[in-house]
Amino acid sequence: MLAIYYTDSYNIDWRAYGPFNFNYIPGEEVVLFRKVTTQSASITSAEYATFSSPYALDFSAESGLTVYTATVNAAKMKVSLHEVTSKKIPANTAVVLHGTQGTYTGSIVETAENLVGNDLKVATSEMSGAEHSIYVLNKKNGVLGFYKLSNTGKLEAGKAYLTLNASAPMLTFTADEVTSVGHARSSVKTDSLYFTLDGRRVMYPSRGVFIHNGRKVVIK
Repeated sequence: MLAIYYTDSYNIDWRAYGPFNFNYIPGEEVVLFRKVTTQSASITSAEYATFSSPYALDFSAESGLTVYTATVNAAKMKVSLHEVTSKKIPANTAVVLHGTQGTYTGSIVETAENLVGNDLKVATSEMSGAEHSIYVLNKKNGVLGFYKLSNTGKLEAGKAYLTLNASAPMLTFTADEVTSVGHARSSVKTDSLYFTLDGRRVMYPSRGVFIHNGRKVVIK
């Protein structure tokens, strides 16, 4: 016999829970469903992370967290991040989170307003770099950006990505300058930096082809 009961707490005498009492029979299988009210998101030392959830979430209680949508420019070389001031994320919507390393908790809400102009997508199944031209947030050689998934790379279901037909191995990104908790959060800018075509930062570029200010440049 399988008995199924619902509770919003683990600290109960489940043998007497429900619309009626019942006598527990040794060997009987009991399944309890506990109400979930929050979901957490983790950010590494990179201080940026992509995130999505099957639930609508409200992170407004987390003062040290900034939520962004992302858009790709017309040249398909740069990603701009735009702050979601409400910190409310609709279900099955990909965003970029920014904060110091740690875990942040969002409250599950019934609905959240749709985020318009967001190019980030959520993988509904595993995706292969050999079959799709997709970019994922990553940090390589100390440089944070959206890197093109290699032909042998795999993206798990539920992960966030950008999809576009582009040849650049890495898309730089900039974030809106915002003010939070009484102090200014500095912009993240990579415009003044030079990168090789495979995404490695170059301190003193000489001859060759590089990515600079979101575009390919040739130094002779």
